[in-house]
Amino acid sequence: MPLTINKKTINNLLISAFVLICVIFPEDKYSLKKILFFTIFILNTKLIISSLASRKNSILAFFGFVFPTILFLYSSLLIGNVFIAFSRSFASYMFLLIFVVKHYEIDFESILIKSIKLIMMATVFLALLDFIGIINVNTGFFNEIMYGYGLGLMGKSSLYSFYYKIFFKTSPLLVILLFKKFNDSKYFVTLFTLTALIISGTRANVLFPIFFLIAFYVFSTGEKSKLIKYAFIVVTISFTAVFWGAIFGTFNEVFVLKGKSSDIVRLGHIQGIIELIQNDPLIIFRGSGMGSAYYSYGRNAYVTTMEWSYIDLLRQMGLFFFFIFLVFIFLPLFSTYQVWNYKKYAYISYLCIAATNPLLFSSTSYLVFIYMYYDLKNQTNDYHIKNL
Repeated sequence: MPLTINKKTINNLLISAFVLICVIFPEDKYSLKKILFFTIFILNTKLIISSLASRKNSILAFFGFVFPTILFLYSSLLIGNVFIAFSRSFASYMFLLIFVVKHYEIDFESILIKSIKLIMMATVFLALLDFIGIINVNTGFFNEIMYGYGLGLMGKSSLYSFYYKIFFKTSPLLVILLFKKFNDSKYFVTLFTLTALIISGTRANVLFPIFFLIAFYVFSTGEKSKLIKYAFIVVTISFTAVFWGAIFGTFNEVFVLKGKSSDIVRLGHIQGIIELIQNDPLIIFRGSGMGSAYYSYGRNAYVTTMEWSYIDLLRQMGLFFFFIFLVFIFLPLFSTYQVWNYKKYAYISYLCIAATNPLLFSSTSYLVFIYMYYDLKNQTNDYHIKNL
């Protein structure tokens, strides 16, 4: 009997490969993301165009095509380079994949979770191999792979906040896995994911997930655990009161003193932004264009992106486009239709982490945006959002 492969299966495989590449190889050294994206687009051109023309998809069409196109054209005029403007704006067109995902009822969450699991396991595995002496994360084959393919940063030092810094560039996505598994009562995987976030070595990757995971447990889990919740709150307050000195000292050492070098770079970015605005105050309203550069005293060089992502996008987009983008990213949190609580908490965690990393406007963030908007569609018979 001949093997039959339908269009849904093909799209499922292509989107799975696309998500995997985005998660593992965000730098896209060989342009595999773009190749897969355009392959999916060409395969589903008729579907995407008809979806864009449908009134019920007006919000998706605006944020997936109208907004990116106007932003790209506007940036091209500002910086005078179409290629750079498109390269920086390209990620926003990824949102068009939501039409394919929802039409063929592809389980996007499952695909994304499986890909994120790979970086979770790789992070813990590399730290474990180093801990038992099989490898040295500061040198060797895995270190060369990490830097050679632009996967992230890797090393260990007593000067680092958490000793290890095995940071995949997409490691903030781990918050999706963290809240999903905690919500499903898969505490073993939850613990491993939290461990991976700590091993990633960035303060934002640790502070925000822990804070919002506690908030999720206290405010959003079932009524049957109310007594345990109250006990947890009482014990936490009591423990903090008794050991306040030790807790403050540890926090100051890990999150303040050992993070000074990163803070100096970030302050240098802000110094450069202040100087830019002083020289051209209208840039706040006009923007400098997607992909434009400015001089950062944090790097002592011209840079096109920086860690303060919200400020950097305001610089590039200008006030009008930046406001539209903020509406887009916050809409899933304030829509009249319910999104599962654990996803909202994971999403807020990601948005907070992205504030200090260049991950608010990238292929990584647009995986998260598709994840949130598709969830809204899955829980309603229509996509209209009331009173928008």
